[in-house]
Amino acid sequence: MVSHAGPAFNFADYPNASALITKNSTSSFSATVVAPSETTSLYGIVRVLLQGRSFYIDREVAIVVLPVPTLELVSYPASVETNEPMPVFWKVHFVGDFTLVSHTAIHWGLISKAGLPPLLTNYPGIGGPYRGNASNFYNASIPAQASDGNIYFIVHAVVNGVHIYLPDEFNITVVKPKGSGSGSFLPAFEGPAAAAAMAAAALVTLRRRRGAHRAPPA
Repeated sequence: MVSHAGPAFNFADYPNASALITKNSTSSFSATVVAPSETTSLYGIVRVLLQGRSFYIDREVAIVVLPVPTLELVSYPASVETNEPMPVFWKVHFVGDFTLVSHTAIHWGLISKAGLPPLLTNYPGIGGPYRGNASNFYNASIPAQASDGNIYFIVHAVVNGVHIYLPDEFNITVVKPKGSGSGSFLPAFEGPAAAAAMAAAALVTLRRRRGAHRAPPA
């Protein structure tokens, strides 16, 4: 698109126009311009036709069309043990000042909502939220869970007033620590009775071994 800024405007220099709006009294007006699919700059003027004469505002309007922002999930654990937090790292890719990012976070819950629109109300937990920073890199931890199961989360940001999401729901499996299943025990949780029984068994074994090496009587 080409700027035609100068001392005088001519609407013929601007081939595209919004729909004509007609009103019989003094009032405010509004119109919508659809941005093209590529990065560019749009230039426009506001024209009023009154009693057959054209009137213009005193400046040309410039709109910069930026690339669509995107999100990148950098890393997250596929599985963790119970009572371990779940760190998630992501980036927001966009063109412009970092203050354009007014919100970014991970939103998580215990029930999968895969296949549904990414509504934040479907995921009651939140990691963050954060505003933009110079690196566009973020991280948050989903709290540790006391029982095994699954955690489901999505990645979300608001850039220049537009909500964006990664298209997928992600899953973290929470498992019990190894050796904590039925019939097993963790060494740190041995009871006094179990410890005493193990010590007694070791003492009996030691005595038997000593007896096996004792010389026969003369």
